[in-house]
Amino acid sequence: MIFTDGTFLDLSRKFTWRNEDRRKIISFLKEELNDQSKKVLEVGCGNGIITKSFAQQALNSTFIGIDIQGDLIDQARRECDLENLTYETVDFCKEEYENEYDVIYSHFLLVDCKQADKILENMYKALKIGGTICCFEPFYQTDGLNSYMPFLNEKEKSKLRELSRELLIDIPRKNGISRDYAASIPNRFYAMRLSHIEIEIIPTYELSEKYDVYRKRFILSQAKEIMKDRQAYREKIYTSKLYSQLTQEQLDDYCNIQLKIVEEIVSNPKAFFSYRIFSAGSMLAIKGVR
Repeated sequence: MIFTDGTFLDLSRKFTWRNEDRRKIISFLKEELNDQSKKVLEVGCGNGIITKSFAQQALNSTFIGIDIQGDLIDQARRECDLENLTYETVDFCKEEYENEYDVIYSHFLLVDCKQADKILENMYKALKIGGTICCFEPFYQTDGLNSYMPFLNEKEKSKLRELSRELLIDIPRKNGISRDYAASIPNRFYAMRLSHIEIEIIPTYELSEKYDVYRKRFILSQAKEIMKDRQAYREKIYTSKLYSQLTQEQLDDYCNIQLKIVEEIVSNPKAFFSYRIFSAGSMLAIKGVR
């Protein structure tokens, strides 16, 4: 993760799903989303890009994407042009569903939720008998060095590893969020007495994948914006809730490293984008039948 603010998280997700990951996700649920008419729910749909991808593949089915964040639902609605797809702002933990959906799925949701168990419980309740529940959740790579960046010295690399773990694992855990939740999902599926459970581990990046044109364009534009006003970028980091539990020293280290990466991107983009992306972890794909 090079830049982190509310805009980047959503946009980076959108660009990420342009690659092979999205095709693998769709393929994993292909049998469940066949030509038959089904009612499908995505919990935590975000900007709706995955929901839309599924809906395009199964035009005879009805898709509903829900998310607690109204701004993301508004964005999803603006980009929706399918008659078989709708989006709703919903707090899924507070809703009472029962035997309503043929397929319910989520992706990259449970690892970010304090009430992950409650979400799984409600997904089960909302599922019809014989319906399929499916989750796609990441096994996080936490050393912060999933890209080859020779312009960082050893001290900076060490700091980046420490800060990445703090931001991705330690701070969320202190706030009741389990980043290693994916590892527990198979046992939870068995505990719910789901049948026909299938599990697949999907790499989130292919080994030595190059930056694609969309990622290049987006990262370079973001870097140029930051370089226009470095102090504004620092202030954004210092005042962000995401970083509020870091010490001042950690905040300074984080900003300095990020700004060094930004400078490299802007001053030498051809060299920066020639660096390879190593395997950045993997994603659990699991489904079962009620």
